[in-house]
Amino acid sequence: MIKNTLVFFKIVLINLILVELFSLMLIYFSFVPGGVSLMVSAVANKEYSVIHFPNRNYNFSSECWESKVFYNKEGNRKYANNPKGLKIALLGDSMTENAQLSDGFDLGSLLQKKLGDNYEVTNFGVFSTGIYDHLQKYKKKISKKYDLLIYFPDATDISDNHISRNRPNQNMFEIKDGKIKKVKSNDKFWSEYFSNYSKFKRKYFFYIKKYSSTYKVYWTFKERLRYSKQSKDLENLSQQDQIKQLDDHLLIYEYFSNKFIKELKKDNQKFFIVPTLKSTQFLNDEFNNFRYKFLKEVWNGESFYDPYFEAVKYMKNKDIFKFPYLSWTCDTHYSHVGADFFSSFLFDKIQN
Repeated sequence: MIKNTLVFFKIVLINLILVELFSLMLIYFSFVPGGVSLMVSAVANKEYSVIHFPNRNYNFSSECWESKVFYNKEGNRKYANNPKGLKIALLGDSMTENAQLSDGFDLGSLLQKKLGDNYEVTNFGVFSTGIYDHLQKYKKKISKKYDLLIYFPDATDISDNHISRNRPNQNMFEIKDGKIKKVKSNDKFWSEYFSNYSKFKRKYFFYIKKYSSTYKVYWTFKERLRYSKQSKDLENLSQQDQIKQLDDHLLIYEYFSNKFIKELKKDNQKFFIVPTLKSTQFLNDEFNNFRYKFLKEVWNGESFYDPYFEAVKYMKNKDIFKFPYLSWTCDTHYSHVGADFFSSFLFDKIQN
């Protein structure tokens, strides 16, 4: 009996080693990225949908970029400790977070370097969050604590808090009987998520996610299947349903943007509104240009700064006004070019 058990475990161990070696080969020959996915750093959160594990270093990677990122004790990217300096908060989604670039090279790091010791920049950006999450984070983490808020609305924010996102951790809203209503949270999900077993698994399974090549391969293919399913689900919607869904997205987004502006003015908060720019904006993609125009109409005011024309001028002066523009070839988030442009753009606005 003992002998058979030992043989069984030996077979299992040998197979695990073979799978790990095969996964290493897939990474070595660049079939899948060698670093971890951004999702590994995610923690579901009732208030903000997603936050980061605090006090952790990550080696992230994709098909065309690699980065080393540290999140501080609050799960943010903080670039200096200047208690007497002017405090600046960057707020938004993954475009703001800019985890595709290592510490020292991302948008926030470059802005901190350009501003110098009289400023303290903190990046509150987190991927897969929407305008409702940003509003909650502003009210609870930034309001009356920071001298300047720089908020970066992104086109994906328009849908991130709509029920169509269908993620159990997401703060979601829908329109019922002509009214905007919050979708009831998934109590079963949260009960399981905060169970002792789940907490233990998150704490220790993290190291498997971080170091196992097999897990990296598994996650890469899982994400590719998820994106493929999302695309098919959207294609299967009738044109009428797609139009209705988009209308709901816009109404919900505009509702929360108005609440956000009222909150900022009530607090006498100094703020800049700077919409993000993706390669699709420069490729005359009709749908993305529509969403960008919508963001401009919603946020346009005395504190609104449209970076589009200055970005075009910046790239033409450097003779790089071509794909992927401010982004990566495989990813619409900011590359070194995008980080350099936006840090310079913001530096000029702050100085003025």
